[in-house]
Formats: sequence, C-alpha cells, structure tokens
Amino acid sequence: MVDFAIRWGPFGGDEYIFPDFGISVAAFYRRVLTILLQGGGPRIDPETQSALITLCQRRIDTSMAHRTPR
Repeated sequence: MVDFAIRWGPFGGDEYIFPDFGISVAAFYRRVLTILLQGGGPRIDPETQSALITLCQRRIDTSMAHRTPR
C-alpha cells in the first residue's frame, strides 16, 4: 500500500484503489497513514514519509468532504 501511495501519490491514481485493494479511497489512505505512523512498511527517507503523511491527510479530508450524507 505504501509503495502504491509513493508511486501514484503525485499523479492521483485514486481510481485504481478500489479495483486493486477492494477498499474506498479514504480507507486506503487511513491504512497507509496508520502504517507510516506506526513505523511499518518499507523504509523511506524522512522527507518522503512526511510528504506521504500530508498526502494521506489531504486525501482522507477530500474523500470525506465528498461523501453523500445518509
């Protein structure tokens, strides 16, 4: 998941998340964020990790803002 976020983050790629992982965009980025904050996943440099954390937070916020109220 982290590798996917690193590879696709700068370009979008959200349309591939459900087909590849079977979960929503928000769930994907919540999981990636959890992995990063817990120190799991591949070893990445601090700058990349910081950028990914910011990306995850933005994508979570954006996907939650576009949810249809029930």
